[in-house]
Amino acid sequence: MKRSYRVFMLLILMISLVLPGGFAAETESEDAALLDWMRDYVKENYYLEVNDDQLTEGMLKGMLETLDPYSTYLTKDEMTALFQSLNNSFEGVGMYLIEAKPYIRVHKVIPDSPAEKAGILADDLIISVDGESIHGQSLEVVVAKIKGPAGTEVKIGIQRPGKTGDLSFNLTRQRITIESVTSKVIDGSVGYVKLEDFGFGVEDKFRQAVSSFKNRGINNIVVDLRGNPGGYLDAAVEIADTLLPIGSKIVTVDYRREPDDTEYAKRIGFTGDIAVLIDGKSASASEVLTAALIGRENVRVFGETSYGKGLVQEVRRLSTGNGVKLTIAEYYGPSGLKIQGVGITPDVEVIDSGNDLSPFRALAPFYYSEPLKVGETSVSAFALQQRLSLLGYEVQHTGVFDRDTQQALFSYENASNYPADGILDEIVKKSIDRAIFERYNQVVADEPLQKSLEWLKIQ
Repeated sequence: MKRSYRVFMLLILMISLVLPGGFAAETESEDAALLDWMRDYVKENYYLEVNDDQLTEGMLKGMLETLDPYSTYLTKDEMTALFQSLNNSFEGVGMYLIEAKPYIRVHKVIPDSPAEKAGILADDLIISVDGESIHGQSLEVVVAKIKGPAGTEVKIGIQRPGKTGDLSFNLTRQRITIESVTSKVIDGSVGYVKLEDFGFGVEDKFRQAVSSFKNRGINNIVVDLRGNPGGYLDAAVEIADTLLPIGSKIVTVDYRREPDDTEYAKRIGFTGDIAVLIDGKSASASEVLTAALIGRENVRVFGETSYGKGLVQEVRRLSTGNGVKLTIAEYYGPSGLKIQGVGITPDVEVIDSGNDLSPFRALAPFYYSEPLKVGETSVSAFALQQRLSLLGYEVQHTGVFDRDTQQALFSYENASNYPADGILDEIVKKSIDRAIFERYNQVVADEPLQKSLEWLKIQ
């Protein structure tokens, strides 16, 4: 402890000698001198070798990330990952992610993706990538680490709400193609459009869907924005323009140094009734569209209060290929409705009970090592007993791989067309996990959608 104390005192002395007046820099030249001194001091004294690029990047990231959760300095790889995330096709594992300082949260898992097949769930907290902690790292940094060429592997460490202990998933990246807009006709009379995000080209696909409904004589539509994390502000404005009467106010963007920018509808718009579905994961551009529609006579919003992201970011590419993402404005709904940190409250609150995933979240982890042997006590034996019970087999949760547990495993293997040898190897473990995930991911009645259809039918 004495040595640490002396080093600390020596550091203070060195700073006072190099920069008289301590840290109270009062001019830009003093600020620049402090930064130069700090860079040189770290390069000279840090216990590992560092270079100027590494330190400059760290200083720029630190400067921007003190402002808000969305502003940051971006490397070339992070710039690429950012723009790929707004395209309909990319190489990765299939997750929408959001900031959850000091880590990153899974916002939504893309169906049939490596992440979904492995059992990663919405609201899981990503704590490491390839064995390295991502504590304090920005969203763009983490996304760049997770994405990569199809066929390559990435290891993701997870903390799951309501579960003790960390989980680890080894995923193989693949080409992910997102259908940003899907549509269908319900009961022959209601058009349904699901928007997964507000990425590139989504407004054209939305217009095509609405035009198709009109051509079939369908005058009532459901716009489903649940789980939609946002995207391009312009896309939300264009879609609102498709739905609102000419002259309707869509959004006001409030800049600090420039006049407010208000967007108005320029088209004839949709004349039928519109039901909008939102939830706590509807964010950003989703909220722009919802705010533009809510309160109109022919519109009802169903679901849960939205996420509450009302800030606008500008992305600038630098001559080096790196970039800056900076929050430059806040947006408000047509009546001055504030969204940032508040969200949008639906006209009709409907909590979607959805699938009860609580049994799945509480499961002990399987450890993929040697096959279990009869009489062995382990976490994997306990995990197996939990899963077999959920699948309908009668076993006690003792943590001992006993004869009763082995017999239940025989029965599962027979039912699943595996060799009935009673051996819990890696293949059978993965099969059981898939069966559990499918069991608790069955489609159930969609309460918000049902409520919206009831409203549309009586209009």
